[in-house]
Amino acid sequence: MYKTPTERADEVIFGRGPSLRRRIIYTLLLLIAFRILAATPVLNADEAQMNKLLADNPLIGLLDLLAGGEVLKKFSLAAVGLIPYLTALGLTNLVIWYVSRRRGLEADDLQKKKIEKYVGWLTIPFSFIFAFLLCGLLSLQGALFPAAMHWFTRATFFTTLKIVALVTLGSLVSALIVKLITKKGLADGKDLVLLAGSSFAFLTQLFTIARQSPSVRSAVLRIAVVIGIAFAVIIYSRYLLRAQRRIEIASPKTKPTPDPRSRQRSYLPLLLSSAGVTPIAVGIGLLGLLQLMQSVTQSIGNPKLMAFTTVATRWATPERFWYWLAVSIVIVFYTYLFNFHLLRPYKESEISLSEQLKRNNQYLPGIKPGQETQKFLERVMWRNTVEGALGLVLLGAVLPFVILRLTGQNLVATLLSLIVVVVTVDNLTDKFKARDRMLNYEGYFPGRNKRLRKT
Repeated sequence: MYKTPTERADEVIFGRGPSLRRRIIYTLLLLIAFRILAATPVLNADEAQMNKLLADNPLIGLLDLLAGGEVLKKFSLAAVGLIPYLTALGLTNLVIWYVSRRRGLEADDLQKKKIEKYVGWLTIPFSFIFAFLLCGLLSLQGALFPAAMHWFTRATFFTTLKIVALVTLGSLVSALIVKLITKKGLADGKDLVLLAGSSFAFLTQLFTIARQSPSVRSAVLRIAVVIGIAFAVIIYSRYLLRAQRRIEIASPKTKPTPDPRSRQRSYLPLLLSSAGVTPIAVGIGLLGLLQLMQSVTQSIGNPKLMAFTTVATRWATPERFWYWLAVSIVIVFYTYLFNFHLLRPYKESEISLSEQLKRNNQYLPGIKPGQETQKFLERVMWRNTVEGALGLVLLGAVLPFVILRLTGQNLVATLLSLIVVVVTVDNLTDKFKARDRMLNYEGYFPGRNKRLRKT
């Protein structure tokens, strides 16, 4: 069956399936379905207390963002959203990677359908576990119930089971929507759901600022300041996540030319932050776990344990300078860890970057292969890591700390949502640029391709 150039380009970029127009329609409809799910409340939660938790506890704000954005304020059916699916996906990929390394197989040797089936089955118990833990955490904070959840009491067992079951069902439906978007939509479903949720969260933040302003002039001024900061964050995060140092590489097969400028060059790209924004999420998550530990020990009621955790975690609140210093240290550590993982593998089965160049019969001009190449790459990576780590600290710790001191609002989740928007939009833009290049490529029959493109 003959396919037009547009159909061939869509199949290469987006995979086999519906046309681009239908993919856009499917994506919009499925995103609307998820937002309806996220707007359907399970029970009448204390919205004021929930807003306070989202503002005071960055961990709960991060959970709200990863679940799909703006799903916890009214405790909707999508309260845990994508978190169980993302956990099952990460755990399955980790196990498959380990098994493939042990058996000497490549990841492509394993069937994709089996992987999807394993992720689907794991999502069910994870959804129930996360739903129960989240309900327990929010009830301890007083946002859902007046007291802690009790499973095995005659008065609360069936009520609690019903709530947890509804949240579990909402999480499973969220995972189904993500799979359908991935299969019939424009891009990876989880990225598009997070993009929609992040955009919705940012718009909601603007409406909240406008509503709390004492006058129209003050509202306009505050919104203008927030939008200006948002644009600065978007521009800087895009630079930080895409910036790289390109190191020229060569091989004996490269043909020498009289003019060095006409020689075809190959480069080794080294990103400033190879882990993206993962170090920021890890730093906020670890400090949030300390706050969670304090809440759990308070619910136990042991005076000695409560006194110990209070002293140990007194500094782990966003109002304290030491909290943001600890977040900065974690960000720097994980940036260093991910960047240098390319040069110093942690397992014997992995190959360092210098060894890969050597096996591919490539080298850095003017530098001996082997140990000299390794030392040179480590010096370059050190400069990259310093610049990338300081940039992530500025985004994930310094800027939120300054905003908190000036306005009294913790906007870590909002800043992360903006970065999620940048990453997802960049991926979509790259796809459409690749599609456009394929359609504009004339090849050996330019006249024929022009006629076909008109069809």
